[in-house]
Amino acid sequence: MLKRQGPSARTARAYHYRLIHRHTRQVGRRSDSDWPLLAYRIGLTFRPGDGSATFFDNSLRPIGTAVAIVLSYDTDGHEIPIRGYRARLGTDGRVRYGLNGDREFCHDGGLRPAFNAAGRAINVRRNESLADLFLRMDDACWQRRAEFESLLAIPRLPRIMLGFAPQQPPEFEVTDGLKRLAARRLDISPARLASNPPMLVERLLEQTWEGVLQPPGSPGNLTDLLLLDAEYCSQAHRALRIFEDFRQLIGAYTWNPARAVEVFRMDNPAPAALASCGIDPTADFEQAIPSEVVDQLEGLMRTAVGEHAARFSQEDLLDAVISPFKPLAAASEALSAARVKLQPYWSECTTDADLRQALRSPKDGLRASGACRIQVLRTRSVPEPFSFSAADLERRAEIDWRVHQPLPVESSAESFTQLQLCS
Repeated sequence: MLKRQGPSARTARAYHYRLIHRHTRQVGRRSDSDWPLLAYRIGLTFRPGDGSATFFDNSLRPIGTAVAIVLSYDTDGHEIPIRGYRARLGTDGRVRYGLNGDREFCHDGGLRPAFNAAGRAINVRRNESLADLFLRMDDACWQRRAEFESLLAIPRLPRIMLGFAPQQPPEFEVTDGLKRLAARRLDISPARLASNPPMLVERLLEQTWEGVLQPPGSPGNLTDLLLLDAEYCSQAHRALRIFEDFRQLIGAYTWNPARAVEVFRMDNPAPAALASCGIDPTADFEQAIPSEVVDQLEGLMRTAVGEHAARFSQEDLLDAVISPFKPLAAASEALSAARVKLQPYWSECTTDADLRQALRSPKDGLRASGACRIQVLRTRSVPEPFSFSAADLERRAEIDWRVHQPLPVESSAESFTQLQLCS
């Protein structure tokens, strides 16, 4: 006797069918003349590698846990390989992605039926989360198919942060990365920096070194360790922990659900409330406002909105205070309605604060603070366009993302599903 499927099972099956239909429509719409353009594009993004999709409050990842996702194309669109790589730290302190065939998975995003022949990748449709990611990366490459020279050719990688005990900081040392940073801050070349008197250069480099140390509690450092970018330090063997830092790579924009929900708005009484507290409404609010003044402002705002006061949360009112010339929006009461309009990935990567900001500014996009941006790169005119040396990257790192490497012995066609990298 067949059991009746519950709503969750039917919903999951419907979602899977929608993904297949979207994949067929998106990839199948292209003509033979489109594929050669895409063949010179590389898509790149990252996932935390812990079963979640978001980097929010998770931007410092232990090295080797996050996964670089790389998408490329052949000239006829028959194969669209998407593969994953983890960072590996070498004994020399360099970070390597994909050397010697080291990759986590390789799947095919083309329209061919799924199969698993020896040494060949299976179709991306077999994994829903990977299929969704593939479609977003593919669309990003498609949107920029007419561009070339304006695209970057060198990928942006997460920074590698070394974590030391605060009472045992690393010793000052002069590295190429530190010299490049000092020269960049002076807006001169490293060669010109080196042409100065050695004592002056040494003092400047020491000051630069002190400036890059991130003690516990400093902005972005939620650990109890002293953090230092590995580009400026070769003492990785002394580090207690090593992280990949994604802070410069997250914060992606998507469609704003404010365009599909009703948000109650009214004239903003913040200018008058600020003036009553002796604050210039045109101020930039970079200086902290005392807590007692904040409480007073909230009270004045609630009095001013009168019978509508219950519709506005504290966040709504204080957001209006720092944007006094925008309408006052009851964003908090529309959060649930807005969130259900988002696709699962964007909902996971979007905080309530992100949604409130989007609901206040419906003409702008929604910035999902936990989503890693998708980089669209142009291929280089070199014999191995998917390989990058430390000189190419200007980093203590190396990349080998070539498509036709043999799969590692320990890998399997189901590895992506097993690792739950994008669930």
